Amino acid sequence: MNAEPQVTYRSEVGLIVQSAVVDDPEVIAEGLRWTKGARGEPVELAAAEGADLSEFLRAAVCLGARVLHVTVGV
Repeated sequence: MNAEPQVTYRSEVGLIVQSAVVDDPEVIAEGLRWTKGARGEPVELAAAEGADLSEFLRAAVCLGARVLHVTVGV
């Protein structure tokens, strides 16, 4: 059985993330700073519940890609 990919590419928009689960405590801690759409002061876990963290995901993936490019190369 082939499952649908959770991250795909579409030329008209870029990467499309359908679903992702990241349970790394450092990533969660940083994500708590992005509940208002930009980096700010961290909020309590309860206040972050259901918050739109799209900008955090975008920033984290873009920065991560740049770091990978510089450190891993080709």
